[in-house]
Amino acid sequence: MVNTWLINSTKNLLPLSVSKDFTEAIKSEWFFEGVAYDLGYPSVDCQLCNHEAIRYQFQIHNQLTDNTLLIGSSCIQRFGIKYKNEDGTTYTMDATMREVKKSLKQAIIIRKKYCKNRAIDDLNLLRKNIREDNINVISFIDAYEKFGMMTPRQLAFIISLFEQYNILYDISNFVVSTRNKKQIDDISNINDVQYNRIVGALTPKQKNLRIKKAA
Repeated sequence: MVNTWLINSTKNLLPLSVSKDFTEAIKSEWFFEGVAYDLGYPSVDCQLCNHEAIRYQFQIHNQLTDNTLLIGSSCIQRFGIKYKNEDGTTYTMDATMREVKKSLKQAIIIRKKYCKNRAIDDLNLLRKNIREDNINVISFIDAYEKFGMMTPRQLAFIISLFEQYNILYDISNFVVSTRNKKQIDDISNINDVQYNRIVGALTPKQKNLRIKKAA
């Protein structure tokens, strides 16, 4: 049986390495150094094995050529790519995977902060366009700045205002709250127009709430 991921990995790694032996290159040249990214959703391929649609990227660095690759965590574990700290200490694989988890956690925090800031930027553009006496909208925006989320109905209304005032926005930067039964029920009860306005902000689990109700 052809091992496709190994063939792809060999083709992608060796041109960027000194050694012409895949195992030797992985062992002596390439290391994970703690750099990780959360892209928000599965959108790119692993640069090592070509696995499609990964969300989390982990950068491996060749200490001899200074080349880098952005790969999935599975490749780190599968090929035994070890973590090397700033002092040059190489970790065991168990310790490496702990560093992978730590780096992933930090990447997720950074991504959430970035998305919240971008969403607030969009909301502040809306704030400049609406009437100051529109208390509901102002309160929605203030609450988002404080809590980083809106109810399904609130966000659907805010998106309708973005459309009304022709304000560009990225729905994927917003977070929908489903912390209580009413908010959970709202996912199912809002009409199709409202749902389509917020669907890009929903997690797979939240989307499933509407699918289950429809079934």
